[in-house]
Amino acid sequence: QFNWPDKKKSVVLANQPIAKTLRLSREKSAGRDGTPGSIDTENIYIEGDNLDALKLLQETYLGKVKMIYIDPPYNTGGDAFVYDDAFDMEAHEFEAAGGYRDGNGNWLVDRNSVLKQNNEGNGRFHTDWLNMIYPRLRLARDLLADDGVIFISIDDNEQENLKKICDEIFGSSNFIAELVWERAYAPKNDAKYISNSHDYVLMYALDINTFQIGRLPRTEVANARYQNPDNDPRGAWKSSDRT
Repeated sequence: QFNWPDKKKSVVLANQPIAKTLRLSREKSAGRDGTPGSIDTENIYIEGDNLDALKLLQETYLGKVKMIYIDPPYNTGGDAFVYDDAFDMEAHEFEAAGGYRDGNGNWLVDRNSVLKQNNEGNGRFHTDWLNMIYPRLRLARDLLADDGVIFISIDDNEQENLKKICDEIFGSSNFIAELVWERAYAPKNDAKYISNSHDYVLMYALDINTFQIGRLPRTEVANARYQNPDNDPRGAWKSSDRT
């Protein structure tokens, strides 16, 4: 089990009911043919806190969603977003939440050992992000159909922590793949160390035994690339580089 300071609060938050409802906005709606104000489409666009929206969707879509894709904050410390993606706790907040100090601020453990752990890659710099993502993934899981699948975008900052949370919520046996997608083509000379060109997409099934991958049918054009000049019993083939 993956634990961090204040995890219990994120569990409570996931189960906490809300006294809210979805309100139709006709002035922002559009029909199948683009007619303003029409509501004859089956699509729903929700504006608001995504945690509240996930809870409200439980009433109608519990266990019915085939595919979910989310693009959460990456916890980069950047400020060019409409949401706050700099999830870091103050040192005293982390020390209290982690049980390192008592209510009066007195140290309960060796102070030096704690301070050594409080670098940019540990503890307080990740706790708030973990508390943000955990309840949302818990609620998203409940929306998935038996053969449903979820895709989650992330970068290096929280990839390791996200994988641990997903293994706990969805089960490590339901992990399908970690996809790599190229987000930049030109190198950045102002990069701190190495110019990173890719991010990740974690892919999990609700139940790996009922999930089925949707494969594209072979076409005549695709088949034409393969031949069998040597009557190989394994079938048609084509030569290519080893890689």
